[in-house]
Amino acid sequence: MQLVSVHESRRFLQTEDGSPFFWLGDTTWELFHRLSRTEIADFLSVRHRQGYNVVQAVALAELDGIRVPNREGNFPLIDEDPTKPDLRAGGYWDLVDFAFDIAERHQIYIALLPTWGDKIKKDWGDGPEIFTVENARAYGEFIGKRYGHRDNLIWIMGGDRSFEPQQLEIVRAMAEGIRATEAKRHLMSFHPVGGKSSSSEVLNEPWLDMHMNQSGHWWFDMRPDLMIENDLQIDPNRPSLVTKTIGHSRH
Repeated sequence: MQLVSVHESRRFLQTEDGSPFFWLGDTTWELFHRLSRTEIADFLSVRHRQGYNVVQAVALAELDGIRVPNREGNFPLIDEDPTKPDLRAGGYWDLVDFAFDIAERHQIYIALLPTWGDKIKKDWGDGPEIFTVENARAYGEFIGKRYGHRDNLIWIMGGDRSFEPQQLEIVRAMAEGIRATEAKRHLMSFHPVGGKSSSSEVLNEPWLDMHMNQSGHWWFDMRPDLMIENDLQIDPNRPSLVTKTIGHSRH
């Protein structure tokens, strides 16, 4: 597979051979937390047949992702410490590796969110808030080194939150940790809170390559065409993507 990057026009995405890249993605945030290896393989096979080329997934999941084990009984961290990923053979991160392998076999990119935003700013989520500037950079270095050699990888920072300046410092440190250790420079975006764009949250961040909008949920509905139009008028120029979330459930 070829890396995805921003075209020199700053208006669309391309692969390494210069071909335009059309992002047809499915949001499956709990992929590593709620599915077994067999289920992951089946899910990605179905999405391949349906024509999807991107799935969005989060490493530290929203729904008690560090206090409730995944389907195979494993946790991502030791003692809820971002500097201590649980790297036992056959454990949580081996399952993430497996998902990347299967996705690549099906020509699918994993748009990987390192952590859901509630681990930085709890708000309505389960949390807990575990990140500081220091351990966020260390965690970014870990995940950047582990997955930064993959071709079928796109980074997404943030995690459905609007951050205060001190919390944005945490996001920035994590992104910088990734950039410092990834073997290849991958496309990086930001998942904003509902009804907003990354352009209103992290416009001037040097690590941001592409804007991302969240246009809908069950309690609101935004016009994606107007969101894109707004992004494309903003300097510096960046491509813009809309995601529409229909809703999710804990059950």
